[in-house]
Amino acid sequence: MMQLINNILAYTEIQAGRLLSSYAHFAVKKELNTLHAHYQQRCNEKGLQLHWTIDDKLPDWLYCDGDKVISVLHKLLDNAVKFTDKGSIGLDIKHQNHYLSCTITDSGIGIWKTQQPYIFAPFRQSEQGFQRRYGGLGIGLSICKELIDSMDGEIGLSSEINQGSSFIVSLPVKSTAAPLIIEKTSHKASDVLILVVEDNPVNQQVLCKLLEILGYNFVIANNGEEALMMLEKHTISLILMDLQMPIMDGFTCSQAIRNREDALKNIPIIAVTANFLDADKQRC
Repeated sequence: MMQLINNILAYTEIQAGRLLSSYAHFAVKKELNTLHAHYQQRCNEKGLQLHWTIDDKLPDWLYCDGDKVISVLHKLLDNAVKFTDKGSIGLDIKHQNHYLSCTITDSGIGIWKTQQPYIFAPFRQSEQGFQRRYGGLGIGLSICKELIDSMDGEIGLSSEINQGSSFIVSLPVKSTAAPLIIEKTSHKASDVLILVVEDNPVNQQVLCKLLEILGYNFVIANNGEEALMMLEKHTISLILMDLQMPIMDGFTCSQAIRNREDALKNIPIIAVTANFLDADKQRC
């Protein structure tokens, strides 16, 4: 159910033209190991073999939109498992000439030649009708195509009915070193005062209970305007900021804090919100 919801949200974001790329240091081998463990279990449950080949030349870190790379692989591997009842699933990753080449293969039901030109269109599946044996909304491949396009990559397909399918994804990436981690002085939880800016009483209780369990002291503001007043009254170390609030929202309040001319302009602010679309992340 969560996967269906995430697909709907991603598709909505694409349709609204708010799909953005977020490039950062990406621990590619670590993430691939996590993916491997997940799909090894999925294959074991269906009695399928999993062939997993990672290029020795692949560096530990890449500079790319890692979330989108993993999302694409996740969707293609999920389809491979879903549409394969016997045989094997494969992932082969190569890294050369600043490109990441990912080939996902399966020995599943395959895709008709007549359907292949339209397979990346939304709401298309290899089986149609009310009695489809396979679940899903038929938007996974469409989302993959949009994500890959947003990263200036390409995706290709080769498939034969009852023989299986092969998807080849090519993405431009940059090799990079591990990010520099700066060690900072740690403080006891009891020495840290956290400002919770949240208008919903239930959310206030949840956040405050979590902070209480962790040993932190806290004060509460019901909106951004109250938060600015709290900063004048208390020595705040950290702000947990809701985004959507009456009187003054989290974005406006955060901007007001960053526009200050004293030390408080650099106070850490963590957005606490249900909004996780790319446009919201970018605005944060």
